[in-house]
Amino acid sequence: MSSTVLPSGCGICGKQKDLLRCEQCKVMPYCGPNHQSDHLQAHKSACNDIKECREVMEAEEIVLNDHLNTGFVMTAYPFDNSNTHPLPLYSFYDYMSACFTLIKATKRVRNHESTEAQLSYLMYMLGLCRSDVRGIRILVPPLMLSLNKDQDCYDFIKWWNSDYYKQDQEGTILPYVDITGDDPFEPVDFLEQHAVCLTLLKVKMFLDLQCVEESFFVLRPRLPREIVDQIHRSVPQSLIIRECRQIVRADREGCLELLLKLEEQIQQMHRMVSKRNQWFWNMLAHPVNWLDEAPDEYAIGSVEEAALTLCASYDAWRDTPNALDFINAITDTHPLLKDIRDVGPNSST
Repeated sequence: MSSTVLPSGCGICGKQKDLLRCEQCKVMPYCGPNHQSDHLQAHKSACNDIKECREVMEAEEIVLNDHLNTGFVMTAYPFDNSNTHPLPLYSFYDYMSACFTLIKATKRVRNHESTEAQLSYLMYMLGLCRSDVRGIRILVPPLMLSLNKDQDCYDFIKWWNSDYYKQDQEGTILPYVDITGDDPFEPVDFLEQHAVCLTLLKVKMFLDLQCVEESFFVLRPRLPREIVDQIHRSVPQSLIIRECRQIVRADREGCLELLLKLEEQIQQMHRMVSKRNQWFWNMLAHPVNWLDEAPDEYAIGSVEEAALTLCASYDAWRDTPNALDFINAITDTHPLLKDIRDVGPNSST
């Protein structure tokens, strides 16, 4: 299964600067009116869908503002205490439902700008309902990974697996904890949820570090150090690797040690996911027929749970070059995993 890099820029030529946005959907950029006109027929259906869903969401937002009485202003950062509103769920249920419908419509435009918009909507909703009764926390990390917001992804996962979250599952007793810049190389023993996304993050870091290690030690004897450092910083997708000065300046032994640590953690998380759900890794390797619609209900360890996780995370796996090939090679060495090809989308365990 080949990877595909998430598109960005003009919907026709990919130009990145001096862009205008489609006034209807707000997520498709163009370099000018000519390319917008050329793309009209291809974009029209998704554009109208997004526009209609946004209008419904904005109408529900007005109703929500009335509940809050103070002009409701949401920010895209839910770890701010001022962003939490102790309202009963029914007060914002319709608004959140409209947001989810808008997110589904926005996914029809597959580009960087659309993914940014989806992430913003989800983060807004986390600010509304910090107990997260709608399972938003499952959807956020894959979008962050698709956008190469890897450190943000790790910090998000770390908070939702922290003791602070466990003490505050009912709502508003404790303040949200601002976890930033935690060490993504640290052991994964703390993990109780988000195992699939953290596996992808570690795979992404491993592949980037592997490229750095190979390019750095091939080029270093031939080029000045400052040029090698510049090339090194431009190679990785992951900012975690790109901005890690210890890696840039490390000797080969140090890089190989980090690679070994990441590989061991990936194997550990692969086993962790397999133990919790024996269907998921084979479903990721054979996703056809499982991506059409996420299940509404599931049991722990079931095919439906695997399908729900797949729908949430598959784009992030696909957007990470070589990640699917890497993890599928590990899956192939685990013959005891259940073969998803023997099961239909409506079956259960």
